Amino acid sequence: MDAISHVHIIPRTKGDGLKLWPQKPYAEGEFEKTGDKIRASLQYAAQLLPW
Repeated sequence: MDAISHVHIIPRTKGDGLKLWPQKPYAEGEFEKTGDKIRASLQYAAQLLPW
């Protein structure tokens, strides 16, 4: 049996008023910057896994 996981990553900011998904567009370059932070965090976390 394979282990399967499913994750939703939703960038949050204090006071963002999130209900289902942010109701405002990303600022210029913000989408890419957020993606870079998520990728870096996942790469770091992967190094901590025992397998």
